Amino acid sequence: MSRLINKRRNIYLVAGLFLSILFSVLMFFEVVNVDRQLFDSVTSKKTLIISLIYITIFAPIIEEIAFRLNINTKNKWFIVVSFLVASGIIFLSFEIVLSSILFLAFVFSILFYFKSKKSYALDIQIIVTSIIFSLMHFSGDITTAINFLSLSLYFLYFVGAGLILAWLRINYKFYSNVIAHILINSIATIVTIFPSFDSETKTIDCDELQFFYSERHIFNNEGSSAFLKQDTLVLKNTNIIYMLDLYLKDEDVKSKYIQTNGLIFYDLKLPEFYDTSPQAFLDCLEEHELIKRKSSVQVDLDVL
Repeated sequence: MSRLINKRRNIYLVAGLFLSILFSVLMFFEVVNVDRQLFDSVTSKKTLIISLIYITIFAPIIEEIAFRLNINTKNKWFIVVSFLVASGIIFLSFEIVLSSILFLAFVFSILFYFKSKKSYALDIQIIVTSIIFSLMHFSGDITTAINFLSLSLYFLYFVGAGLILAWLRINYKFYSNVIAHILINSIATIVTIFPSFDSETKTIDCDELQFFYSERHIFNNEGSSAFLKQDTLVLKNTNIIYMLDLYLKDEDVKSKYIQTNGLIFYDLKLPEFYDTSPQAFLDCLEEHELIKRKSSVQVDLDVL
């Protein structure tokens, strides 16, 4: 009987690896849209470093305590700590209706395993926590930013990661899945924060605006600067949001836009910068994918 159970539980490792490999292959062939939402708010090296520490160390530890510490254990303290942390994450991540449903499912999976003598009680616990673990990685911004296929594959990828981490939890010590989670997040972060960037100068020519820019990685060592030179605004080693701060006076409008790739800094030259209308300026930046709206809400520029 124990051999059968072990073989069945090994299916979680196989399923998790399959989903992870499938996601990686589709991402390589650009079937899945890679979303860098976690880094959209990056405006400096300091905020990037804080984000990296949170994503690669703090988040994995908290998530493992919430969703794996309670697996395959009768230790009441482990279950209480896991319950409290998971409850906080669930109710902070979702609207009240979905939060309540997921919370009840989470509680049921724990109680069923703790009280039941059925061999499949552990399976229910693993599957439920893996699904909740996957869902908590999604938000309204992500679900509107990528297509349905990408969204579905992201969901399956995180479910697969949850199954792998759960398999580690039931076969090894708790710290093994914590270390694995830290490694997974670290590798994914490295892939995300080192995008390809082009240092060649590009020309953007819209109806009312022409300007030039070249890309720099955020980890470059030069300082930022901005100055006017013969009716040309020159920005060195800065981001697009800073340029918006200089040009747009309406804070409400600026707050509705983010830089498309927050991990790239720019050198920019904008001839006759202040002669360009705000509408043409924003349309041009959005058309060339240097900025994007935070949501589908349209910006009213009549007040400018």
